[in-house]
Amino acid sequence: MNSVEDLDVFNLAHELALKIYSLTKRFPGEEAYSLIDHMRQTAISVGMNLMESATNPVPLDFRHTITLTPTIHDHDIFPKTSVS
Repeated sequence: MNSVEDLDVFNLAHELALKIYSLTKRFPGEEAYSLIDHMRQTAISVGMNLMESATNPVPLDFRHTITLTPTIHDHDIFPKTSVS
């Protein structure tokens, strides 16, 4: 691996972030500072976390970071907030 940009997971995360940005442009204006911001920040955090871990001088940290599986998701913590 020459750089984190060579990883398939990084490229997939980048594609996902672009799709989320495109998708959220069509959301209603009242979601601008809640759902849209949250989705966009979450989307870019994947690639950013990979880049940050790859630049860490301790290689074990990078391997540890990319193999972690989340145990708690936002949808497990927060109730549904959309109004039908």
